[in-house]
Amino acid sequence: MDPAATSLVILGVAVALFVWNRLPVGVVAVLTALALADGVRGPRRLAARWPRATLCSCTGRAVIPLVWPF
Repeated sequence: MDPAATSLVILGVAVALFVWNRLPVGVVAVLTALALADGVRGPRRLAARWPRATLCSCTGRAVIPLVWPF
């Protein structure tokens, strides 16, 4: 699928999840960012551009605030 069409589909799903309001806003935002990064660029191209340490650090910084309630 064309990257523009993929981005619009992901945007539509994100808006629907925000309106549905069953998931916390932070979870929807992180999932949307990951879906855009993965869906538009592809997982291999995304991971190939970043060193493994940077990828782990960014993922940890995005996930830990969601599961750590303090």
